[in-house]
Amino acid sequence: GERGNYRFYYWNDTADHLETAERADNQGVKPQTGTGWGVGLSADWHAEGKGFFLRASRANEDVYDTEWFFSGGVVLEQPLKLRRKNSIGVGASALVPSDGAAVEWHMETYYRIELRENVLLIPNLQVVLNPQGNGDPVLAGGVRLRVSF
Repeated sequence: GERGNYRFYYWNDTADHLETAERADNQGVKPQTGTGWGVGLSADWHAEGKGFFLRASRANEDVYDTEWFFSGGVVLEQPLKLRRKNSIGVGASALVPSDGAAVEWHMETYYRIELRENVLLIPNLQVVLNPQGNGDPVLAGGVRLRVSF
């Protein structure tokens, strides 16, 4: 059958945060501050060897550099029938800056290999386009070894 989790969340941080447009290097002037808050929606579900997720959130643009965040992805269990516990996943996210700069995009893919019952090897590849709204693309690869006991 199909299993899923669906969540709505809200956070409120009453500590003073520097507003994003304020400079903190002028010691003679007290910078403007604001309250940190945000809301979000999250959904994930699993059915018949496939998993999916979607996320969206919005934060106070006066104090956080990222006003909107969106992400989604899919996981396919047993993509090669010979390897029962393996899976492959692909995900993407977008960070929408509060200052109107260009959107930052993240993409990731991984392949989870079960070496033994409690040992997983997980190579991955990540790409970041337009980091911090104006940078050159970033490409990073990695390998995780997960041992559970």
